Amino acid sequence: MQVLIADGLNTHQSESLVRLVAEVCEIDTPLGQKGKSGILKSQPRRAAFLADPSHRIRFVYTP
Repeated sequence: MQVLIADGLNTHQSESLVRLVAEVCEIDTPLGQKGKSGILKSQPRRAAFLADPSHRIRFVYTP
């Protein structure tokens, strides 16, 4: 498992980062569409996905 520490900037919770983590971790869950549905719908949902401890790559956000 790799843990990456990042601040809460929106660039660290982007659609492209979610897609990259899903691809590298071989996660087949539908991601949805940015601003409309699923994991990609909002920044909080993307942050939760990236911080999920069950993923091989996990982000921890500092305040």
